[in-house]
Amino acid sequence: MMMSGPGELPAVGNGAQYTVSEGDHVVLKREEVFKAVQVQSGRKITFEKQWFYLDNVIGQQYGTTFEVSTGGVLQPLKAKTEEVAKETNEAGIDNRNIIDDGKSQKLSRDDIEALKGQGLKGQDIVQHLIENSTTFRDKTGFAQEKYIKKKKKKYEAFITILKPTTRIMAMMYHSREPGKICYLRYDTLAQMLTLGNIHAGSKVIVAETCAGLVLGAVMERLGVLLCSRVQVEERKSKQEDRMKKLQAAAAVLQGRNADGLIIASRLYPSPLLLCLLEFVAPSRPFVIYCQYKEPLLVCYSNLRERGGVVNLRLSETWLRGYQVLPNRTHPKLTMSGGGGYVLTGITVAMNKAKSIANNSKPQRLEEPAAKRQKVEESKS
Repeated sequence: MMMSGPGELPAVGNGAQYTVSEGDHVVLKREEVFKAVQVQSGRKITFEKQWFYLDNVIGQQYGTTFEVSTGGVLQPLKAKTEEVAKETNEAGIDNRNIIDDGKSQKLSRDDIEALKGQGLKGQDIVQHLIENSTTFRDKTGFAQEKYIKKKKKKYEAFITILKPTTRIMAMMYHSREPGKICYLRYDTLAQMLTLGNIHAGSKVIVAETCAGLVLGAVMERLGVLLCSRVQVEERKSKQEDRMKKLQAAAAVLQGRNADGLIIASRLYPSPLLLCLLEFVAPSRPFVIYCQYKEPLLVCYSNLRERGGVVNLRLSETWLRGYQVLPNRTHPKLTMSGGGGYVLTGITVAMNKAKSIANNSKPQRLEEPAAKRQKVEESKS
C-alpha cells in the first residue's frame, strides 16, 4: 500500500479528541493486560474475568481509571485508592513452619460472594481476607506483600481507558496475539520506523501482514488522521472509496519515486523486495523485517547479485526489561526471548551501482609479453 502525508486534519473543538464518544474504539488496561473494544451503550464487556458496561465511560477523558462496582457499573476514581493497611511488626522471620494445606483461610467462597453482594469494594474484601487468614501474620514481610498483591489483582478491578496509539496497540498485540503481527515486538517496530526515515510529507511503500499494525504506525508518523468511527452511510460507499484509493496509489507508484519501503510479512520476503524495490527512488532507505534470519540472508545475497543498493546491514533487535523494587532489582522472568531480524539498506541508481561494483573489484595485472613468451617456450 502506498501512503503519503500529511493529510488534512479537521478542526475539532471542545476537546472532543480527548474524550470518549459513542462508537469510539478504545483500549482497556488492567495491570499490564490490554484489550481493544468499541464503546457501545448497554454492551456487556468481559475483561480479565470481570464483566461490566461502558455506559459511564462516554463523555469521560482518555486516561481515566474506573473501578468496577456492583452490577458491572464503572465508577471513576476521584482519588488514589489507599493501600491495605497491615501490621508489619507482626511479620514472621521465615516461612518454614507455614503449611499450605488450603485450610488457612476461614472465609469460604460463599462468604466472599456474599461480601460482593453487599457492595463491598475490592480493598475491603482484601482486608477481610487478611483478617481471616490464620497464617498471614506468620509470613515474612515480603510474603505478606506478595499475598496482598495477589489478592488485590483478583478482587480489585481497576480499568483504565486509553486512546489507541501505535505503542499501545503494539504492546497489546505482542502480549495477547503475537502470531497475528509475525511476532513483531514494539521496540523492533520503533527501529523500523526510524531506519525507514518515516516522516511527514514522504511517500512510503508498505507491504505487511501484521493486522495493519505497521501500516497504522507509518500513517501515524506521516500525520494521516486515523478515524475510529465509521457511520452506516459511510459503509455503503466503502468499496468504491477503496477502489479509488487503490487506483490513486497505482498512479503514484508509476512515478517510481517512493521515499522508502517497509516490508513486514509472513510471506517470503525476497520476491516482495525485488518487486517493490523498482518503485523506490535512489538514495532512499528500505527496511525488511522477518522473524527468522535465513530468509533475510537470501534477500541479502539476492541484493548483492542484483546491485542498486549499498549499506546492507542485517541486525537482530534485543530488549531486556527489569523489575525495579527495593533490594530486589532483576530482569523480568517473562521477558521476550527475541525480537526478530531487520535488513536495511540504501537504494542507488543502477548504472552507478554497476560502476561502483566494477571499480571495487581488484584489477588483474597483465604480465609482460616477453615473460609470457618465455613461460610458453619452457612449457613446450
